[in-house]
Amino acid sequence: MIKLNRKIRRFIKKFSKLLLKGVLIITLAGGLILTCTSRNGMAAELKAYKLSDSCIAYSDQQVEKTGKILIYHSHTSESYADGYDIVQAGEDLAEKLRRKGFEVEHVTEKFDTDYNNAYYASRKMLLTKNLGEYDLVIDMHRDALANGKMLGTDNKNQDVARIMFVTTTQSPNYKNQLDIVDGITDSIRGFGDISRNTWEYDYGINYYNGDLTSKLVLIENGFNTNTTLEIKRANTYLAAAIESYLNK
Repeated sequence: MIKLNRKIRRFIKKFSKLLLKGVLIITLAGGLILTCTSRNGMAAELKAYKLSDSCIAYSDQQVEKTGKILIYHSHTSESYADGYDIVQAGEDLAEKLRRKGFEVEHVTEKFDTDYNNAYYASRKMLLTKNLGEYDLVIDMHRDALANGKMLGTDNKNQDVARIMFVTTTQSPNYKNQLDIVDGITDSIRGFGDISRNTWEYDYGINYYNGDLTSKLVLIENGFNTNTTLEIKRANTYLAAAIESYLNK
């Protein structure tokens, strides 16, 4: 009986060792499987959260301005003290806006062959355009002084042509146009004493064509007594103010 018990105990002891080894093998194998499964699971989760190609492309994209601007001159023949003319001033402004990323169409067609009918002639041109596609339409002029010289001064204490907007209070688009004028003028003031008070008519000549689109503004860029440099400086600040307004 004692011998039998010893045999049984030895058998149980051997079996226990074998059983323990088996448990260890199973545990290690299970751990390996679990580890692999966990890693695969984490990889799957990371893959799920990986930025898509479109997201990466978007982050690499440069933000471009999409504003479209039309510039023209009802009084195409206006010029300055040194022979620089309003069309050249308009192209200078157009180029400065293009460098800021805007799409600018500059119409150089002559509208004032008959000075008294200049606004009617420019109106015909405007009616050929899809005015709804423009974010801003500018009829650029220069003002006139009988004598003397009126100058503005920028924050660098440099002489600059002064800028004035003209509106018509009875225009059906008056309120919207005044909002544009005020927005651009507020920005210009930040560059120095450059802007003049807005000049308001009741009707003007056919509302100076402001009835055709709420985005049209009439700008007087300096006087006949200004020079090229003074006009170009004014255009620099005008372009910056337009950029600020259109990208709010």
